[in-house]
Amino acid sequence: MKTIDLGELKKNLKRYITIVKHGKRVVISERGVPIAVLGPVDGHRSEELSRNKKLAMMVAKGLLIMNKKKMPKFTMPKIVNRGKMLSDIVIEDRR
Repeated sequence: MKTIDLGELKKNLKRYITIVKHGKRVVISERGVPIAVLGPVDGHRSEELSRNKKLAMMVAKGLLIMNKKKMPKFTMPKIVNRGKMLSDIVIEDRR
């Protein structure tokens, strides 16, 4: 657990909120005396964090091997219309 002074918290609140979002606790002190603990709310962690933890546990157990390569961007193939439109075929079939 990290200990910070109240002034440091005021200057860098966003940074410490990010630390808390990642599941860590921060002790806040005033003139060297601990006065509060800033930490995540139990049972309300972000889905991203819990998903990453689950993946890390699967990697540790050897159930999953993470791909280090970046996946190529997927692009939809172009569809060429060579006849009637599908909606027209469906309408004809219903008659």
